[in-house]
Amino acid sequence: MTTPNDPERWEMRQRMWDSVPPDVEHTRAAGWLTLHAEPAGPGDGCRVIHAVAADGGVYVGLVFFGPHPTWAGRLEGAPEVHPDYRRRGICRALYDWAAELGGAPMAPADMHSVDAAAFWARYGRSESAR
Repeated sequence: MTTPNDPERWEMRQRMWDSVPPDVEHTRAAGWLTLHAEPAGPGDGCRVIHAVAADGGVYVGLVFFGPHPTWAGRLEGAPEVHPDYRRRGICRALYDWAAELGGAPMAPADMHSVDAAAFWARYGRSESAR
């Protein structure tokens, strides 16, 4: 199994995006990115948004999101951003659109990485806001 930092993971995601793209319900321009939202899954309402560089089609990230399991009225996301494209606003763009599509604010996962904690501090929704 690969990790989010593994180049093979991103090569595979690029191949999948190029050869068998998912069903897309909505598309949105977000600066240098184009975001593509899949329809909500049956039952749980979870969704996926993909981020692709608008100037070449490089697949740079995604977020799986749905209802937060322990924080009522909030959404939880599981983002992944290509290591070569981090700290360029991709996760923020994904989370902002996820909140809009999901009709609720995003909240941090109960368990997350040091990188995620740093993101949430910058995103302005720290865990202390609970």
